Amino acid sequence: MGWRGALPESRLGRPVASDRWLLGMFFLVLAFSPSPAGLATCFRSLVKPKTAFFLFWILFFTLSHLWNFRTAPWNGDALFDESGWDLWYLKTYVIGHPYQPAWFHLVISRETLFHYYVWGFLKLFGFNILSYQAALFCLWLTTYIFTLLLVDLFFGSYIVTSVTALILNFLPFAFIYTFAGYRYPMATTLAVVSLYFLHLGFRTASRFCLSLGGIAAGLCLASSISGKQYLLALAIAAPLYGLFYWRSLKQSVTWTSLEPPTFLKSGPNCL
Repeated sequence: MGWRGALPESRLGRPVASDRWLLGMFFLVLAFSPSPAGLATCFRSLVKPKTAFFLFWILFFTLSHLWNFRTAPWNGDALFDESGWDLWYLKTYVIGHPYQPAWFHLVISRETLFHYYVWGFLKLFGFNILSYQAALFCLWLTTYIFTLLLVDLFFGSYIVTSVTALILNFLPFAFIYTFAGYRYPMATTLAVVSLYFLHLGFRTASRFCLSLGGIAAGLCLASSISGKQYLLALAIAAPLYGLFYWRSLKQSVTWTSLEPPTFLKSGPNCL
């Protein structure tokens, strides 16, 4: 994408629009990121039994979904119907065309975030069905992980999290559609990631987590129609949160991450 800025406007429409957006999101996260010492503390905090607990369930999810893969209906020898449509849409409307967050197709507008995501896997691992299924698997695995993290955040119980892990792993619809292929599961993934970081950010007063949750919520808009429903739910929940936690919202907050450098605060002559 770095080469697109040098190409003429007539060939790529608005070539730098997506690049500017990516840079904007990067600097937003960088503005709220912890200090190097804080990052080192975060990484050291991962060395604990709970990390091994979640790694076990990641391994469990992976092995259970790859068990007897060659004889399963999703063994890579063919595609489900909707997968074929999405790959056709990727080939026809996305590859070789200017970047667009959505394309009007027949009677509906199709969001393209899922197709760009799949395109990345195809370019990295080859244009074949297994690469496409690997992209789908990573989406469902991310949904699985962050659902468990969210349950652990709510209840803080190994038992409750383990029961949730077993139910979600073998839920028939989720298990079958892991490799079936739709653009809609991307909205589920982003919504769960957003909800986890927003809840963690409000609980720990972490501006970094809140920024990640906000970015994931924004990406829901470009994923599918179900992502728009998540944003509608957030819009309804926001005034309700303010209604129940009005006193805490009236407290003053110092946004140290956005404070200007010391030489800018020393006096007007420095400007």
